[in-house]
Amino acid sequence: MSVHRLVNSRAADAVSALRGACAELDRSLNSTRESSMLGGVGNQSNDDATSSPGAKRRRTENGDVLTDGETVRELKVKLAQCRTKILALEAQKEMQVPLLHRECIHKDQKILELTKEVEKIGREKLAATEQRTKMEQELTKERAVHQSKQQSHQREIQQLRMRVDDVEKSRESSVKEAEQMVWREKQRRLKEEEVAFQNERLLIEAKTGRDEAISKLHLAEQALRKEKDDLDHTQEENKRLAEEVSQLKKYIQDHEWASNLLENGRELSEKMKIMAEWDVELN
Repeated sequence: MSVHRLVNSRAADAVSALRGACAELDRSLNSTRESSMLGGVGNQSNDDATSSPGAKRRRTENGDVLTDGETVRELKVKLAQCRTKILALEAQKEMQVPLLHRECIHKDQKILELTKEVEKIGREKLAATEQRTKMEQELTKERAVHQSKQQSHQREIQQLRMRVDDVEKSRESSVKEAEQMVWREKQRRLKEEEVAFQNERLLIEAKTGRDEAISKLHLAEQALRKEKDDLDHTQEENKRLAEEVSQLKKYIQDHEWASNLLENGRELSEKMKIMAEWDVELN
């Protein structure tokens, strides 16, 4: 309806302007008539006054000189034209008002539809805004929960890393301790092997010496038996020889070296020689 009012107001302004122009023309015509009547006193008719050389004249906008009669006629023509234009504008106004009214109704309906559409869009936008706000709130809650879980996981990971570091340190300490124990065990085994090797070597040497001593002992026993058969009459010497033999066995049992046995054998041989000499002398 605002468009209708705007069109009516503009048409009314145009009609008022034309009516004002017509009124101005009427006033101009009246003033022209009055001046013509005043200028024609003492003459017989208006034609004489118009054609007289003393009649008033005026200039048009183009510079043409017009008499008062011509001016009146021109003004009348313009007045008629203005009245024609006024009638045409009023007729056009009467014709355009229904069209404008229908256009206004159509535009009002369109505006109403657009208003409803805008309201619908506003409601949808409000619902979307509420949904978005709700989703943002839920997302904020989920982010807070996720951040809390992430912080908890980070703390657990840090604790696990600390535990892993502790286990790694303990493992390294255990490995070092185990390596030291293995090294000490190897050293102990090497020492034991060395001692066993020395013992085995000594045992072999002792066995060798024992075998040699036994062999020599057998020889000595055989010699003693032979000498005993020859020296039965000397009991004291035999006892002494038995004691020496027992001492020799004791020396063998105590792992005496073969040199001592040989020395004893030599002494025994010398003594036996002496005893033989004694026997020879006694006989």
